[in-house]
Amino acid sequence: LDDLLLPSDADFAQDMYVIGVQEGCAERDQWEIRLQEILGPHFVLLYSAAHGVLFLAIFIRRDLIWFCSEVEFATVTTRIISQIKTKGAVGVCFIFFGTSFLFINSHFTSGNGKVYERILDYNKIIE
Repeated sequence: LDDLLLPSDADFAQDMYVIGVQEGCAERDQWEIRLQEILGPHFVLLYSAAHGVLFLAIFIRRDLIWFCSEVEFATVTTRIISQIKTKGAVGVCFIFFGTSFLFINSHFTSGNGKVYERILDYNKIIE
């Protein structure tokens, strides 16, 4: 994970990291702590959101946090039984230096031959 987020051959530093996982660990705070340890003190957690087993975290350079608007988020369940939150999406949006950003982490229906179900999942999320 360290090499993925902070490759040694990078030519420039990132301003923002957006990390989304599906079927991640149940302990969201442990995941956030691990990501913060990797990114170091120059980055802060702007926002994190979860929807069942979906997780989305946004880290931003500490000196740029003042240029972000208040964060909004929403979740959508695509399963028929809404208590089972294994399929759906979590979205986070904010304005950064006057530009709107929207990040969505989604988990669609799986399985061969279920393209139509995945299209239905997508359509429900973007409604």
